[in-house]
Amino acid sequence: MFIILKRRVCAGVKEMTKLTFIADLHHYSETLGTSGRQYTLRSGSDQKCLAETGAIIDAAFAKIAQSDTQAVMLIGDVTNDGERVSHMELLEKLRTLQQKKPVYTVTATHDWCCDGNPRRFCGNSVSHDVPTCTSEELGRLYAPFGPEQALDVYTTHLGTQSYTVDIGDDVRLLALIDDQNGRGRAGFTEEHFQWIETQLHRAAKAGRVLIAMEHHLLLPSVHPLFTGGCCVGEREEVVRRLMRAGLRYVFVGHSHMQFVSRFTDEAGRTLTQVNVGSLCGYPAPICRVTVANGRVRFFTEHLQSFVWKGQAVPAQPYLAAHAFQMIDRLLQSPNQKEFTDRLTALQLPGEKFGALYPLVRPLLCFVRAATLGQCASVLRPLGFLKGVPESCVRECQSVRLLPLVHRIFLNLFDGAEHPFFRGGAQYRLVMAFMASLEKRVPALCGLTDAADVLLCGGRWPADSGDIT
Repeated sequence: MFIILKRRVCAGVKEMTKLTFIADLHHYSETLGTSGRQYTLRSGSDQKCLAETGAIIDAAFAKIAQSDTQAVMLIGDVTNDGERVSHMELLEKLRTLQQKKPVYTVTATHDWCCDGNPRRFCGNSVSHDVPTCTSEELGRLYAPFGPEQALDVYTTHLGTQSYTVDIGDDVRLLALIDDQNGRGRAGFTEEHFQWIETQLHRAAKAGRVLIAMEHHLLLPSVHPLFTGGCCVGEREEVVRRLMRAGLRYVFVGHSHMQFVSRFTDEAGRTLTQVNVGSLCGYPAPICRVTVANGRVRFFTEHLQSFVWKGQAVPAQPYLAAHAFQMIDRLLQSPNQKEFTDRLTALQLPGEKFGALYPLVRPLLCFVRAATLGQCASVLRPLGFLKGVPESCVRECQSVRLLPLVHRIFLNLFDGAEHPFFRGGAQYRLVMAFMASLEKRVPALCGLTDAADVLLCGGRWPADSGDIT
């Protein structure tokens, strides 16, 4: 049952509304297997966790239940690959949370396993005979978490449901399913779009601050080179049309990156997008939002601990170490077969590049142990560090490469919580290398701009801010 939200208006001043957004839970049932070579390959090739998801979600939900938030929003990909058993377990967790806080959910493509590739693991084998939920079933299963309380509902051609709901004194949530636009990309059909425009106009007429959530990105996070493929189809056209109808704030997931993007059109209207990272991967963000007198602010806190196998686990170092596996396990490949399989697990062409293992093995060993000084001695004669003074190389002489790569990798997911100093020696070395790559590989156009954001953060802080 829902907690009734108290409303208080004194002398025309509306009470502050407090909201919580979380994204990409990717809940994985432990009954699908948590050991064996195939599970290790799968788990070690992902920034987010698998077996630990239930424990992480329990810790986050307990924290949220004890907070003063008035509603909790889940921004899609709530299960790993749409496995029925994962849905059933998550729904039970949602029902428990719902006894304390209203819960509003949208699902996404992982929740109905759009690629038809569910997996369970047993020893050295992986099987795909896992019952999954269809998109039509999701509309029914998750109806108690939003659609049943809605002001208005739109049922998509997939059977899933977009809806609007009022929260607190002055907020209206627009919860959007953007799984397919009917033309092979994420987005909205024309009929769905017309419904969305109607909801935006109604919210404006009602004097409500409208905040939208949808799974896929409207604006690229970090840079289009990294996340252009994570956006809805025809993104510029979609964004401009939504802005003309009145959309100003949207919370999204999907990329697993914590990032804030803004777009201002020719009429001076601005859309702010807060990309919320995955709850079950580093850095386990929980995004808090306050709305008061028309002003929208947010700040992000990170889960600090969870209980795993009966032990309290410090979440941040644990999740960071898990993310590092994506890099470290590939570098530590002991033979060609493991190298090939680990590349394949990372969704790279393992068979094609695995054959190069005898040639690249010395490079893998070099990367594991090298310092920036050693890298510079190799790269400078090849023309990769043009414009970098010798003083920068000397300053970084003993800095190890792999920890530097780890730091940059974490910045990808936490919005540059570990920023570099623009103009510093390490920054100049990395940027010179990226500029050389961009010049040599036309497909990497924009790499230096992307690298600058990755090293130093975006134009707007990713962890907090006023987005009005």
